[in-house]
Amino acid sequence: MVRTLATPEGRSRLGRSGVLCLLPALLAAAGAALAQVLPEESVYAQIATSSLLSAVPWLMALWVPWAALVAVLSGRRWLPLGCALLGLLGMGRPLGWVVDTGAAPPEAWTLLVANVNSFPPEGTDTAVLEGQLAAVGADVVVVIERRPEALPGYRRVADNFDAPMERISHASAVFCREDLACEAVVTEEFGSPTMTMPLALVDLGEAGCLMGLHGPPPVPYDPTGLAPHVGRIAASLDGGRLTLDWGPCRAGQPALVVGDLNQVPGSRAWRALQRAGLVDALTGVGVFGVTWPAGGGWPDAPFFRLDQVLHAPELRVGDVVQHRFDGADHLGRSLWVAPR
Repeated sequence: MVRTLATPEGRSRLGRSGVLCLLPALLAAAGAALAQVLPEESVYAQIATSSLLSAVPWLMALWVPWAALVAVLSGRRWLPLGCALLGLLGMGRPLGWVVDTGAAPPEAWTLLVANVNSFPPEGTDTAVLEGQLAAVGADVVVVIERRPEALPGYRRVADNFDAPMERISHASAVFCREDLACEAVVTEEFGSPTMTMPLALVDLGEAGCLMGLHGPPPVPYDPTGLAPHVGRIAASLDGGRLTLDWGPCRAGQPALVVGDLNQVPGSRAWRALQRAGLVDALTGVGVFGVTWPAGGGWPDAPFFRLDQVLHAPELRVGDVVQHRFDGADHLGRSLWVAPR
C-alpha cells in the first residue's frame, strides 16, 4: 500500500521529518534567545553568552550535512534540500561578498588594527611580527597589547607604555607612516574599579575618528569592566558621531570603532555600540569573519568574532582583510575608510 501525504500517517511522517530537519535552526534560535537573558556579572554567563551567539552560524553550517542525513533517514528529498539551502545562507558569506572590495578612493585612509598578544609562545621573534605589521602597508597601525616597539617605515605617535598598568596586555600603541601627518593618543584606562582598558584615538579628518578598541576581557577573571568601558564610548556618540572633543578627535566627527571588543555580535556590548548609531561593516559574514582563537599559544581554531568593525553611516568602509601575525592569538584586520 502506498502512503501519501493525504493520510494521517503520511502527514505525521512529514511533520517528524520537518522537525528533525529544522533541529539546527531551532537550537540556534533557542541559544540566541537564552544568551539575551544571561547575567553580565558572571564569568560563566559571559562564556555561555559568547558560545551561544557564536554557535548560530556554525549550526547553520552544520545544517547542510544534517539535512543530507535527514534525507537519507526519511527518504525525502525536497524538504532536506530546502533546509540545506537555508543553512548555506545562514552560515554567512565571505568577506569579499559583504564589504566593498573596490579600490580605495583618493581621500581614504588605510588602517590595520591587530591584537598581537603580549604573551606569545616561547621563542617568538618580535622582529618578525614588526615586519609583518609593516608589510601590510597601512597608513595607520593600531597595535593592541604590547610587543612591537617600532615598525619599519613608521613613527610611533602614541602609546601608554609608560603608564602604570596591571599587565602589559593593557597597553596599546598607534603607528603612522613616516610620510604622513598623524595625530593620536592612547587614553587613560577606564572601565570598572577592578577591570579597565585604554582606547586609542586617531584623528582621520573627514574620514572620522578611529577608536582602536580593546574591551576589558570579561573572561576568565573579571566580567565587570566591559559594560562600563563600552558604555562610556557609546555615551560619547549620537547617531555614530562624537558629541564631545576626545583626544585629537572633535565633536561632530563620525566614529569608526575597530578592534578587540572581547565580545561577539549580538552581545549586550555590541548592541550598545549599535544603539549609539554605529553600523556593523561585517553583518552577514558568519563563520567567515571569526577571529579567535587563532594560535599564539591557543589552538588555531577560530570560532568567535571578537574583533569588530563598526562605523558611522556617513563613512564608507572597504576591502576588509584578515591577517595572521606571528605569535598573535587574534586575526588582525586591515581596511580602508573614507567619507561617504
